Amino acid sequence: MPDTAPSHVGTVRLLHPLELFYRDCPLPRVEEVSSENIPEPQHTLLVGTHDMTPTLEEHHGCPISLEVLERLTEPNRISRLVVLRAAGSGEAVEFGAIVIHLSHFPQASRELILGCTLPLGTVLAQEQIPHVGRPVAFIRVEADARIGAALGTLPSRSLYGRRNHIVSPTGLVLADVVEILPG
Repeated sequence: MPDTAPSHVGTVRLLHPLELFYRDCPLPRVEEVSSENIPEPQHTLLVGTHDMTPTLEEHHGCPISLEVLERLTEPNRISRLVVLRAAGSGEAVEFGAIVIHLSHFPQASRELILGCTLPLGTVLAQEQIPHVGRPVAFIRVEADARIGAALGTLPSRSLYGRRNHIVSPTGLVLADVVEILPG
């Protein structure tokens, strides 16, 4: 797979599904960037078809926990605004938003997802659900007050992330996610 994501994704779509949680306030400034312009260690963490949760666990040397800031539940999907944290220290290691398409999961997995106690990557690993990541775009986001508070960084700081689809071997989109890493 090439090292860069497709270009020409609309600005609002660059932040989908984060936009679902910004109904009453403006979205943070965002621009699409090529993978070559992402600095380390964010480049290693973001570029590729890997899951973010196990990648962050390996990078930080500990399990990753889930903090759900907000959620929207519909009959066949759940959308979550989240912070992933390094277990033990509680350090924020990712801010993001995800839409999980529940109808593509077995019942036991749906219950784990709806419980909102485990990151999706942990559920996928535990339940041995075959999948792969398909980055849609790599982004540079200017942290706003909400992102800054979640990640413990100053507003206006440039942060890097990706818009990603998690897909089944048959091409079903299991989840649509935007993942933003601290600086």
